[in-house]
Amino acid sequence: MDALARREHSRFELEQKLTRAGFDDAVIEVTLDQLVDDRLLCNTRFAQSFISSRVRSGKGPRRIQADLRQRGLGDADISAAMAAADVDWSALALEVCQRKFGHAPARDFNELAKRARFLAYRGFDSETARSIASTGSSVE
Repeated sequence: MDALARREHSRFELEQKLTRAGFDDAVIEVTLDQLVDDRLLCNTRFAQSFISSRVRSGKGPRRIQADLRQRGLGDADISAAMAAADVDWSALALEVCQRKFGHAPARDFNELAKRARFLAYRGFDSETARSIASTGSSVE
């Protein structure tokens, strides 16, 4: 309960924490099932909260999806949560790029490559990263 009071967790995350704390697997399963039944543990709610947090920090869809997979969510849950997030990824990529590099387009190929790598690392697809890095404007 202490971990859930701080932030949302996925079932997988909480299971890992309890296992590291030395609890018996059977006790963990019963406890997690009870938390789900009591609606205190919900992967959907966790995914929505996680996506919102990552969008605020300027992460792109690919990075967010990979992070959700690491936290034990399935592809169907991830797809549903990403669709429900209703984020303009191109506008977010532009905002992140402008925050880091300013509003002017890249001056040369090296700067263009640097911006595209930065956006790709943040989790934006290569088409969006190249377009925004080179023009300084969003993809239409």
